[in-house]
Amino acid sequence: MARTRIICPTHDHVETLFASIASVQAQRDTDWELVVIGDGAPDRSREIVEGFGQRDPRISYVSHPKGERFGEVYRDPVIRNSDATYICHLGDDDLWHETHLESMIALLDQADWAVSGDLRITPAGAATWRFGNLAHPPFRAAAARTSGHILFGTLNGVAVRRSAYLALETGWEAAPVSSGSDVFMWLKYIRNRDMRLACSARATHVKFQAGGVRAAFSGADRLIEMQPTSLRINRPGYLESLHRGASVGGPLAKAFALTDLSQAQSLDDAFTLAGIRALDQDGMFGEALDGDMLPVALTHRQRDQARLAWALAAGPELAPGRFRAVVRGDRRDDGLLLHYLDMIAQANGQVALQSADALHTLCDAPFLALHARVRILIQTAAFEAAAATLSELERRWPAASARLPLREAIRRAQARHEGRSPVA
Repeated sequence: MARTRIICPTHDHVETLFASIASVQAQRDTDWELVVIGDGAPDRSREIVEGFGQRDPRISYVSHPKGERFGEVYRDPVIRNSDATYICHLGDDDLWHETHLESMIALLDQADWAVSGDLRITPAGAATWRFGNLAHPPFRAAAARTSGHILFGTLNGVAVRRSAYLALETGWEAAPVSSGSDVFMWLKYIRNRDMRLACSARATHVKFQAGGVRAAFSGADRLIEMQPTSLRINRPGYLESLHRGASVGGPLAKAFALTDLSQAQSLDDAFTLAGIRALDQDGMFGEALDGDMLPVALTHRQRDQARLAWALAAGPELAPGRFRAVVRGDRRDDGLLLHYLDMIAQANGQVALQSADALHTLCDAPFLALHARVRILIQTAAFEAAAATLSELERRWPAASARLPLREAIRRAQARHEGRSPVA
């Protein structure tokens, strides 16, 4: 048996398997076996995987009818019926760098569960970099609460010792509609105080997130979109350039919101409270084991983005002058600002609303303030208030608000909150 078993759930992405499986075959660590798990997948998916398997016996396919949610229950026997030491996870429409497997296994050297950074490519070609010190004590405590806060979820970026999986009371199972599938599973490890957790900010995979405008793409279209990255991902320096050029994702803003920022007199103080040791862009990535500081190399632009996240998470009351100066900056990215407020709202809805209102009172941005308020109210499940605020937005700025799919966002979020399928 191989040392590492890789599981890859698939439903309807079909042709993207050509690229994702090829990225596994390119791994420098060759001691692996890949099991693609069909969750109501079409015959074409089976044909693609079996075609790989005929040439590479490390690759196999198991077929199932469409299961509940994302067919999570089908993953459990694939893990249990294995002698592998490690379990890794592959998204069927994502790409691994050739060092991904060896990097994840190295994180497990002293840990039971490991998570890396997460690089995501938008349909426009922009990169977002998500990272966080999930083992930092305040965040592990937040995960233990009923609400189950976790900084971010990722499938590709998680590896686990199979012995740790077997030690859980329950393994993969259908997640509630109101919870993310991966997050529901990863919380089982994070909440277990016997589990040793390791984190790294460095991402060794690239995710092409399904949904949004990609929901209208065919599998063939998505494969075409992935091909340029597939050709470049293992070129020297390419992964590093993605890190340096990426925008800092919302998990950092959420991390700030989960800490007592009244103790932070500087951005480096805020980083420390979030379990991060910020380095310059030439710094070396490292790992954090069970609450150690997480080394993260950041460019000047990324530090500016982190400063925005800090200001929004601290709110206007702590330092109104700093809030005004940072949030009114000439280089402000309103899309990134809204994303940060979304994530802050998941941890502290009151501060998020205060920051949204300050966009009007301190920053002279009334439209942005109302837009942010609607999104925050959605995040905090205040759906009637969100609809009323959206009506005000539509009345005052009908042309601009017509371009925002906020009513659909309210409908879908309310369905998830009530345990209904968002497509119902």
